[in-house]
Amino acid sequence: MLGLRRGSVQIVAYNPAWATLFEAERARLHHSLHPDALDIQHIGSTAVPGLAAKPILDLGTAVADEAIVTACVPRLTALGYAYRGYRGADQGHFFDLGPEHHLTHYLHMLLIAIRAGGATCGFAITCAPIRRPATPTSSSNGI
Repeated sequence: MLGLRRGSVQIVAYNPAWATLFEAERARLHHSLHPDALDIQHIGSTAVPGLAAKPILDLGTAVADEAIVTACVPRLTALGYAYRGYRGADQGHFFDLGPEHHLTHYLHMLLIAIRAGGATCGFAITCAPIRRPATPTSSSNGI
């Protein structure tokens, strides 16, 4: 159901159990990281219903600052995650779960960015409501 050898690529048919597995892992992470994890999201291809994907759950966790990342590393290690280092602003601090021959989870810990109109997280979710235009725009060709 989940798991790939490090460095291998495989795409499998969508599995509805991925959403349930994510919810279980989110609860486990929340218990360990609360109150430091401001948000925990299911990200990546396994989060899209009906989409074929690699059988590894991607999780995005938002935190407020680097000191919290440092404090969370031993807590994630206690859950079985291995810290793989910082991979840049778009991937954040990277962790994986599972033995080298059967990795099941990738976790990206990203710093939250405060911007005008709300707080946003680097894993393409919005931590505050998205502001939509009051009226739809129309194109010049009438479509």
